[in-house]
Amino acid sequence: MTDSRSVTTEATNAVAAAREALEILSPPSAIQGAITVKDDGAEIVREVETAEETLSPIVKTIDVGAFMEKVEMFFKIVDVISEVHPYAKMALSLVKGAYAIVQNQVQRDQKIQDLFAQMTSLYDIVDDLKRQLEDGGIKSSTELLARICKQTIDCCYFIRSYASPGFMQRMAKSTFSTTVDKRISEYGDAFKSLKDEFYGKLHIETRVIVSRVLSDVKRLETKSDLSDISYSRESSLGPSKGCLPGTREEPLERMTTWANSDSHDQPSILVLTGPAGTGKSALAHTMAHQFRELGRLGSSFGFVRTDPTLSNDSTRRIEFLFPTIALGLADFDENIRDALWAAVGKSKEKRTTQDLSLQFDNLIAKPLKSVVLSGPVLIVIDALDECGEAQTREQLLLILKMCAGDLPLNIRLLITSRPEDDILTHLQDSAHIRKWRMDEISSSDQTFQDISLYTRYRLISSRPSKLEGIDEECCRQLAIKSQGLFQWASVACSQITAPNRAGSSPRERYEMLVEGGSGPSVDQESILDALYRKILQQLFPKDSTTEVEMARFKSILAAVLASFEPLALESLNILRKASNDASAPYVDAKIILQYLGSLLSGVTASDSHIPIRPLHTSFRDFLTNKQRGLDFFIDKIAVLQAHERLGLASLARRVAFSPDGAQVGYALGNGTIGVWYIESGSTRTIAESIFGPTSDDDVCLTFSPDGRNLIVGSGGGTVRSWDMSTGDASGAILYQSIMKSRFESITFLADGTLVACGYNEQTIEICQWNAATLQLIGKPLRIEAGSRVYAVGMSSDGRYVAAALVPDIIHLWVLPEGTPVGVPVSVPWRPVWRITFPPDGSHFASAGWRGVDVMEITPTGPVLEVSLQGHTGLVRGLVYSPDGRHIFTCSVDCTIRKWDAHSTDKPDLIIHQYTSSIVGVHISHDGTIASVFEDGTTANGR
Repeated sequence: MTDSRSVTTEATNAVAAAREALEILSPPSAIQGAITVKDDGAEIVREVETAEETLSPIVKTIDVGAFMEKVEMFFKIVDVISEVHPYAKMALSLVKGAYAIVQNQVQRDQKIQDLFAQMTSLYDIVDDLKRQLEDGGIKSSTELLARICKQTIDCCYFIRSYASPGFMQRMAKSTFSTTVDKRISEYGDAFKSLKDEFYGKLHIETRVIVSRVLSDVKRLETKSDLSDISYSRESSLGPSKGCLPGTREEPLERMTTWANSDSHDQPSILVLTGPAGTGKSALAHTMAHQFRELGRLGSSFGFVRTDPTLSNDSTRRIEFLFPTIALGLADFDENIRDALWAAVGKSKEKRTTQDLSLQFDNLIAKPLKSVVLSGPVLIVIDALDECGEAQTREQLLLILKMCAGDLPLNIRLLITSRPEDDILTHLQDSAHIRKWRMDEISSSDQTFQDISLYTRYRLISSRPSKLEGIDEECCRQLAIKSQGLFQWASVACSQITAPNRAGSSPRERYEMLVEGGSGPSVDQESILDALYRKILQQLFPKDSTTEVEMARFKSILAAVLASFEPLALESLNILRKASNDASAPYVDAKIILQYLGSLLSGVTASDSHIPIRPLHTSFRDFLTNKQRGLDFFIDKIAVLQAHERLGLASLARRVAFSPDGAQVGYALGNGTIGVWYIESGSTRTIAESIFGPTSDDDVCLTFSPDGRNLIVGSGGGTVRSWDMSTGDASGAILYQSIMKSRFESITFLADGTLVACGYNEQTIEICQWNAATLQLIGKPLRIEAGSRVYAVGMSSDGRYVAAALVPDIIHLWVLPEGTPVGVPVSVPWRPVWRITFPPDGSHFASAGWRGVDVMEITPTGPVLEVSLQGHTGLVRGLVYSPDGRHIFTCSVDCTIRKWDAHSTDKPDLIIHQYTSSIVGVHISHDGTIASVFEDGTTANGR
């Protein structure tokens, strides 16, 4: 059962907007008009050309408001029924678009008006449906209500086709006109029968009329025999592997809207990419099932990765794809079957060829050109990446890019795939192809809710008897642990509920998953391990991979796992090159990483700027566990050695890479500033404690865009630049603050401006330099805060600066003018010592004594959104997670805590507790937490 509240609100708002639009529409021109009807909710954009002299819109014969109110109420009532819900939302969108079309459509004849009148009459049942609901619940057949939705959907498809440009020209042909008249009559009869069936006047089930093809293909004298065309019986997609009802509604709605649109602005091919385990296939199976139920699924095909040396008998190979789709379309409609036979019936060679180009042209493109389709026809291809090696699928990708765009607009091709580099490269820059990533079509919060529903279903609601020790909180913790991967949640639930597992209870297995590691690590044959192993074995076959290649794989992956803060490919290569073992030649990490797009972020051509990290921590566990990783096991000693070599990368705020990758500037804990020359591996000390004994707390540094200068700001009020090309160790002072400002932030903005921000006493000081000349731009901006400043923070885009002042207030200014944003916010009884911004700059967090305050930035000033309390001492370290969802803090109370950045509903979690006061905390993209202690020691963990 779905949550009816949000759906009801959405439907109410959408219909209200549609009704308002309908009421203000004017009749079409008596000569010719181009009327555009746009429904933002359904993305329906249609140009209706009228050329009749005497026209009258249907609105004159039907009460617009009354009809739309009936439609609104009907779908509001039935939307809460899970079996009806997908079709109710789809029907509502299409009714609004179709009604607007018909309202402004020419009165070509009375029949189209009579059809819409029949649809209007059907929805008179809504009054009785309301009475059923008020009397204790809906008593009408769920299956009947679903058929009403489906019949409405298909009729709206037909009306859209009826109103499309060029329709009147086709109507001049007698055979086409006869087919259209027949369809109109069938729809009218179906609406009348559905109404009679609702009131018990008809005791047979009304068949849903589906108009797929509006043109009749010339019938052949001989029966078409297509039996020698290859067909894969095992590749069809079905509901058993689909989404759990009530989950994935956000991406399904977006995909359905795309499939239903017949706008020329909408690409006909949708490629959905995402890493292993994110639920792509479940979405593909669900879309296939829903459109099959509507009579709108042309065909479906799911690839399965197989060993090419053992798969000669498999029918899920690439050569079976187009023949299977062709036969699916032939079964979909007899007119397409006749068109297919007309194209290949006289040539056995055309029917049996293994060439993909000939298959596509003869079996799909030519037959579809000879028919006129009404409404969408969906074709689903799942797991494209598993159809073979890159070389094998190259021809298929070229066909999709170069030829598939010429198919009829009604053909909608949905493809799912892991983000393999060759697939992304081939399918880019094509107007008829749209690429969506899984994280683009579903928010992280919604995915978390969906996985929570899934785990609750598997562990609680679907169980014949209660699992001892498993409750709602367990489901929530598993959803958190899954990190957005449905596959992980599925494996975890299977392990917890595994029958006849001696020696452990479901609760113990749950605790092992949540507390002992990031995944089901004890089961060598678990689905997730098998998934990782299958991917890697495909890339590195045991019988053909050399020792050198495997050594490179392990060396490069060890560097990826060792990087405390995940690095982008260029930065990773810089550090690897500098620390390379002289006994082995250095190789670019891309030689291995570019093929691991389904397991790692930042390794495909389009994502090379993104830090490289495992998409799920269970992949790290898989690689570093000998029993799980087997041939791909990476010894933790190797990881530790790589970590030691790459140790500078963990000091993220005190390290800077030159743009050309030749040098790394760093600041050590003792105040030493130095440069690491990548080519030679040597280092040079620039200055030792040049900023005084406390410089290690306040040093910030960056390279100029041309890489020639290293710029360092300090807590003593000095900003210096060193010319890396001259080797001059003295450096040039770019600015000496007469206020002796404590510079805590220095960065280059997108426009090339260098900005440094600091403070002293009651003044905030912000300096700007020209990036090319390093000349100070104007005078430093000094913001008089009006009282003593305790902490400042600047957003990464240089737009805002926030400051904590005495007595316990926080001001916000917008840069570069330094104009106050609204009024300050008070934080009574909580002196602030740290301020930080999330990546998107929409909020900021402040920390001080015992807690954290999260402020939302509004035009009227900062507004306290949530107050997080739990520490028992001063908070000395504060950082946002990379996605901005969580805040990590450390305190003199010897704890590191994790908080939900926008909610107090979830209690703070004590990640670690130590015996020494903690002065700093940092979190990496893979969840590793590093801490710095009062005594100067460091630690990291999870």
